[in-house]
Amino acid sequence: RSTNTHYEGIHESRSFVRAVNYLEYPHDVLLEPEWIVKGFPDWIIDYFKTADILHYHNKTRNVKGWPSTSKTAGHIITQHGRYPTSTSVKMLQEGDEDCKRIRLVSTLNLLRYVNYNPDRWMPQTIDADYLMRVKKRYGSNNTGIFTVMHSPTNRKLKHTELYSKLMNRIKQEIDIPLSKYIIENTTYGKTQILRSQSNLCYDQLLLQHGNNGLESMAMGIPVIAGCDDRTYRTIMDVVGYLPFIRANEKNFYQVLKDTILDEDLRKEYSEIGRRYIREWHHPKVTSARAIKIYREAIELKR
Repeated sequence: RSTNTHYEGIHESRSFVRAVNYLEYPHDVLLEPEWIVKGFPDWIIDYFKTADILHYHNKTRNVKGWPSTSKTAGHIITQHGRYPTSTSVKMLQEGDEDCKRIRLVSTLNLLRYVNYNPDRWMPQTIDADYLMRVKKRYGSNNTGIFTVMHSPTNRKLKHTELYSKLMNRIKQEIDIPLSKYIIENTTYGKTQILRSQSNLCYDQLLLQHGNNGLESMAMGIPVIAGCDDRTYRTIMDVVGYLPFIRANEKNFYQVLKDTILDEDLRKEYSEIGRRYIREWHHPKVTSARAIKIYREAIELKR
């Protein structure tokens, strides 16, 4: 399809990315390094001139030489799950003289930057049906070994060394055969197979849950994660319940050990986690929220 032609009633999208993620989508367009030096092709410029909606992630210009922001399109900015930089906070909180923007956050720990408006939370989409198929096909663990999985994107931020140290300590203290999975530097498919064979997921201690925790919840695997008191209150106000077993650096050892030993607790949070995914992160739910936001963005440009 010609990229500079509009078809009435037909929606077309392109996602411009700087690096290939482990999840690749048909509409992804990898930005070539030479474009940054030589300039962007006309067909990319045309998208910015003719787009109905421009949806940015974390900042409005990802690379030097990015095409000028269109003043005719509805603008959306989504801040993703980390503490924002001063620049992204400014974009989330301040107005814009040239265009109106809808400001969204991807995680509830950031909701304070959009005035605690729950309609400005854009939950991550989790393909729960696919993940349950993986669980049913590969998830039987007949080894008798209790496995706690952890898949860090940043070992320091996710307290990976503390997890490893505490797992080694608990292994010496209980009679249950215990194993730790640290899953990294592998494919998305392999990650999900290994995840499906786990009994418990440790995600992180600072920023509630990431995709690791969400994908585990979708499989019915209970999740240990952490959040500060302000984020806890926000989750309770918006969601109404806590979908993970809460821990922090000081009590991580006891929470981890108690959860390994308490089968009833794990069963409880297995159900709570799956409920959370169904209610907030299932594709049918997130797509409905996205459509509502995009319709609002269309109205902004009129």
